[in-house]
Order: sequence, then C-alpha cells, then structure tokens
Amino acid sequence: MRKSTRLAAALTVSVLALGGATTAATAATPAERLESRSATSAQVAEGLRATDATRVIRVGAPTTVVPITVITEPGVGQVDAGIYGGRDDDYVGYGFAPEAEPGRPTVFKPTTEVYAEDITGWGAHTWELYGYVDEDDLDGFLLGEVPTDVRAHSLLGLSAARSGSQVAVRGSARAYHNVLDRYVAWSGRPVSVQRWTGSAWVQVGAVTTDARGNLATTVSVPAGSQLRLVTRDVAGTWGAVSATATA
Repeated sequence: MRKSTRLAAALTVSVLALGGATTAATAATPAERLESRSATSAQVAEGLRATDATRVIRVGAPTTVVPITVITEPGVGQVDAGIYGGRDDDYVGYGFAPEAEPGRPTVFKPTTEVYAEDITGWGAHTWELYGYVDEDDLDGFLLGEVPTDVRAHSLLGLSAARSGSQVAVRGSARAYHNVLDRYVAWSGRPVSVQRWTGSAWVQVGAVTTDARGNLATTVSVPAGSQLRLVTRDVAGTWGAVSATATA
C-alpha cells in the first residue's frame, strides 16, 4: 500500500494555503490542516487529558498501522495525529479521527499509518496531536507531543537437531529494508542461544551471523530442552526473539 491520497494532496495544498484563507466551500482535509499548521496551531493548548500513543514503532512493511487513543477536554470535534522526524524532519505517518467515539464525546481513535518510503532516518521521532473544533477549522490547536522511537523490524529463525549429547543449532537473521521494501540478511549480528531452565532463560551459547545472515553452532543441553535465539536492539533496527525449539 502506498501513502494515502490525503497526505499526498497535502503537499500541494500546503503551498496553496499560503496564498489565501480556505473557505467553507473548499474546507481543508485533516491532512491539509496538519501540513499547513500555523503559528496559532503551534501554541500548546490544555486540551489533552491522556493518550496511549506508543513510544515504540516497528516498521516491517510499506505501511504500518499504529492505532492510538486520544482523550481530550470537552469541545474538540476531531483529532489529527502525525509522526515526524528523521533527517528531513518530515511527516512519516499520519492519521485522523473525524469524530469522537459513539457515546464518548472526548475519546478519539486516529488510526495512524506509517509510510516506510517516507522514513529518512531511524530513531527518535515525535507524535504531534492536533485538535479541531469542526471541519472548517484550518489551524486547530496543538493538543500535545509524544516522543516515539521508529526502527526497522527484524526476524530470527531457529532449528535444532540433537545428535547424542550435542545439539546442532541453526538459524537466520533478517531485517526490514524500507528502501528495498523487503527483509534482507542481517549479517555480523551477535546472537545469544538460550535455554529455558523452568524459571528463567539462560545463555548456553553465542554465535555471529555470516554475510548471508545465517548462523550455525552446537550446544550441550539436557534432552528435551527448550531453546531460543535472541539478538539485541541496534540504532536502526529492533532486536528479535525467535520461536522456541525443543531438542
């Protein structure tokens, strides 16, 4: 899925908005309002009660849907949510709730879509939440900002085969590439081989992925052990935990 036409159109409308006011006959869409925010909308209003806007976003597809809830003070008619950051400090995600939830006049759920093609840098980004009185309100007011961390998703595959007292462990690490729009080999990654003791996961081996993102090692563990692979987060990619395997 490509970015929505609302966001694409906003790039044009934000330029046109500089030439004159938007009339009721050509009421700005929520995306257009977000892109053309003014000095007035940059003023923080005491209109936000609470939000569960996530502090962690995993990108593993062209479009990643991130549902959130925004609870406002009474009087807000609709809510827009944008995510911006990266080298160009542009919007990489956008969503809006044109009205409150039925029977809940201060609760809005602006489901947001993050567009992998728009991400120019992983790491620190910011949720920007705006409230509007009605659909003709161009400027609106800033409800609040919430920091979030946007990184690529990764995957770990695992297989384990016992031969006597030794278990051959094989696996693979893949990380999402937002430009190529596919998972690629995650090479040179330190990976921990862990066993479940019944109360905790403990490391029983360590290995590094090769140029193709694959790994192979052997461990000595009791028969019937549950094993898993774990790799840590890095600056642009979230770490991963494999499914378990019994050996």
